[in-house]
Amino acid sequence: MTTTLLVLRDRLQTNLGDKNQVYAAYYTDAINEAIREIYPSLFRHLDDRTLITNNILPNAHFEDWSQTTYPDHYRVSVVTAVEDTTYIRGGKKSAKVTRAGTDGYMYISQVEYPRLLDLMDRTIDFKCWVWASTASQAYIEIYTKQADGTEQTTLISSAHSGGSEFELLELEDQTLNDDLTDIQLRFHVKTSDGSVYFDNARVNGKSLNELLLPLDLQNGSLRQVHMQSSGYSDDPCDDLNPKFSELFDWYIADDGTYRYLRFPYTLSSDYLLRLVGYCPLETLSADTDTISLDGERVNLLIAYAKYKAYQMVEGTPASKDVRRYQTASERAYGEYLRLLGRHRMVKPSVKIGVF
Repeated sequence: MTTTLLVLRDRLQTNLGDKNQVYAAYYTDAINEAIREIYPSLFRHLDDRTLITNNILPNAHFEDWSQTTYPDHYRVSVVTAVEDTTYIRGGKKSAKVTRAGTDGYMYISQVEYPRLLDLMDRTIDFKCWVWASTASQAYIEIYTKQADGTEQTTLISSAHSGGSEFELLELEDQTLNDDLTDIQLRFHVKTSDGSVYFDNARVNGKSLNELLLPLDLQNGSLRQVHMQSSGYSDDPCDDLNPKFSELFDWYIADDGTYRYLRFPYTLSSDYLLRLVGYCPLETLSADTDTISLDGERVNLLIAYAKYKAYQMVEGTPASKDVRRYQTASERAYGEYLRLLGRHRMVKPSVKIGVF
C-alpha cells in the first residue's frame, strides 16, 4: 500500500497536461505541500508497539531517525550507525552499528535525555537484544560520574556469544551512585569484523507514569492505548505476539518540546503498550521514497498537488498570464473538493476516561 515519489510525479505531470514539463521544477514541492496541507483528510495509520511500561529510555526500539547517522536521542563514539529493517526484534527497525576504529559504542546520556539522571541512587536493569555473527563482538555498559568527579566502576554485561542470532544482553540489579552529573548507557561494538544490530533496549528501576511518545505520534494524533494483558517470557515485553487490553484513563502531556503519554498511576513493569492513531503522510525527496497511500486516494492527493503547482507558478514573477493560472488553480481546487467527499480517510475512534 505504498506509492513512490516517481509515480506521483508522473501522475502530477499527466494531470497538469505538462508535456513540455513547464511545471517540472515544482513537482516535488507541490506534492510535499499537498501532503502537509491535506492532513488529516489523508493520513498514515499508526499501530505502534514499541513503548514498554517503566522503561525510561526514549526511542528504545531505535525506530526514529531524524538524523541518518544515529537514532533520535542517541549519539555515536568511534562507530557508525544506520537504521536497519532486516535484523529486528520487535518493531520495524533496529540500529546497525559498525566499529570505525578502536572499541566504540552508540550511547545515550543525560545530555540527550536529561531524565536519565532520575536513575541516580537506584537499582536498575539495563537490557537489550543484540544480533552479532562473532562471539565477544558486542556488549552493553553503564557509565556514571558524580558531582565531585568520581567515576563509578563501569558496569559491563557479558559479551554476545555470536552465532548470527539475537541474544538478550543483561545488566541486572545494578546500583547507581547518588549525586550523578553524568550517565551514559552504551551499546558497544568491540571488533571490526562485521556489524552489530541492537534492538528493544530498556532500563527499568524507576516507576514512571509518563512515557515519551514515538516521533510519529509527536506529530500525529493518538486515539487508543492498549496494554499487554499477559506474558510468557521472563520479561513480558519480549513476547513477539502478545494479547492486549484497551486502557481508557490516559492523556497527553506537552512540555513545549515533547509530548508524553501519561497515566494517573504507575503501570506494572516490562509490559508492551500498543498505541493506535494516525499522523501525516511521509515527506518525500528521492524518486524511490514511498508514501503510505495507494488506489483512488492517490487521485485526491494529486488533485491537491495540482492546485498547489498552479499556485506556485502563479506566484512566480516571470509568469505572463497570472489570471490564467488563477483560473486553472480554482478548477484544480474544485476537483479536489469533488474527490474529498469520496476518499477522505476515516480516523480511528477514541475513548478517554480521565483527563
